[in-house]
Amino acid sequence: MDHTARFNSLIERVADAPAPSRELFAEVWFATTGKQHPDIKGRFAVLMDAKAWTEAALIAVACALPDWRVVTKASHGAGEGTPSVKAAVVVLTGCQAAICRG
Repeated sequence: MDHTARFNSLIERVADAPAPSRELFAEVWFATTGKQHPDIKGRFAVLMDAKAWTEAALIAVACALPDWRVVTKASHGAGEGTPSVKAAVVVLTGCQAAICRG
């Protein structure tokens, strides 16, 4: 399976996921971020263990697309619930666009 087909398959699985999961987030991380500093990988792992899905998605976006200058410190406002795993689609779609641009 080529790189684009793998991304498309992962995008579909993320979009169809009924809830966030460590396994799916880890797969997105490894498919999109490349080699990262151990401290960043550790921070990502802690966020996944805490089920801090938005923050984990922001770190993945920041690592996958450094030119986007993503702010990785998120906070929940009053009444905000845990967002869906579909936030990871941003990572995959952005990475796929970057790969296609070459």
